[in-house]
Order: sequence, then structure tokens, then C-alpha cells
Amino acid sequence: RANAYGDVGDYDRAVEYYEKSIGMLEGVGDLVELARSYNNLGDIFIRTERYDKALAYFEKQVEISKRTGNVRIGVYAIVNAAEAMARQGGADRLVKAEMYCKEGLSIAERLGEKSMLAFAFGALGFIFTRWREWPAAAEYFERGLEVVKDAIFPYYAADIYFEYGLMSRDSGDPGKAAHLLSEARRIYQDIGSKDGLAKVDALLEELDA
Repeated sequence: RANAYGDVGDYDRAVEYYEKSIGMLEGVGDLVELARSYNNLGDIFIRTERYDKALAYFEKQVEISKRTGNVRIGVYAIVNAAEAMARQGGADRLVKAEMYCKEGLSIAERLGEKSMLAFAFGALGFIFTRWREWPAAAEYFERGLEVVKDAIFPYYAADIYFEYGLMSRDSGDPGKAAHLLSEARRIYQDIGSKDGLAKVDALLEELDA
């Protein structure tokens, strides 16, 4: 249920359910499910721009990965932490985020973890957008979209289209930006993401002005 609230943008309700879930899981000692809840709650904090809180939960997730030897848990934490750091901004954080993301990407490729591959490519696209290295950013976004074509990850697909659209606008290609943002809007509408629709509609209106 918490995932569903997060997907439609009801973040307060999602946080409430994740925190309840974490309380129960900490009590029973189910470390793998606990790590997933840490990951999902951290993702909500990224979406609501509470990056320090997000990083704190990803650090807990890494600790569980080390304790259990579960590499998949670790790679999700690494790449999510990279996104949080990149969104905080600043050259030092961007350098560290790029390093984390490429490490996570290498592991995800070895594991064949498509959801994390898509997310890692999208995060690298965002990082290189921050560096204003447009060709590299576009390449990573395109690779992310190729991955999501082969699997059902609608929220990842929408986010990649959205960030790619932003990059295209910032690099001086409003026509491509409008196309990519329209694709993001279509997916956000399909999955019922109110916050996704709100942010993409604001940008499309800006492009039409």
C-alpha cells in the first residue's frame, strides 16, 4: 500500500505506512524486507527533497547488505544515495555521486538487474546534466530508455523522459524537450501520479509560452 501511495504522489501517507512497516520489521528481524523498506522510504525523501534523511536510510540499507551479503540490497542503496547526493548539488557531491553510480551500474550489469540498470542510467544522465555535458547526459538517458523498453518500470521510464526533457530544454532544444515531456506526461497519467503530472504540465506550459 505504501508503494501505491508513493506512486500517486501521496507522500505523507506513504511515509506513514513505511515507518509503520519499518517498526514491525525491526521487531521481527526480517533484514531483507527491512532493507527494502529503508530503500523505499529513502526514495520518498528524495522525491520530497529531504536528501539528508534519504541518505540516512540508504546508509542503513548498506549496513544490512554488508551483514547479510545481499549484493542486490547494496546496489540499490549505492545508486539511490548517488541520486540524493547529485540532487543536493555541489561539485564534490557530484563527483562522489558519479563514482557511486558507476560502481552501482557495474554491479547491476553483472547481476542483470534491469530495474537498477534503468535507474542508474537515468541517474548518470541527471549527473551529467548537472555537469552540463549534454552528449554524455543524452547517451545515458537513451540507454536508460532502452532498458525500460524491455521491462515494465513505468515510474522509472517517466522519470527518465522527464529528466531528459529538462536536459533538452537546458541544452537549447525545446522541440525535443516538448516531445520527451509529453511522453513523461503520458506515463504519469497512466500510473496516476499527481505530482508527476503537475511538474510536467508546468514545464510544458513554460515551453508553450
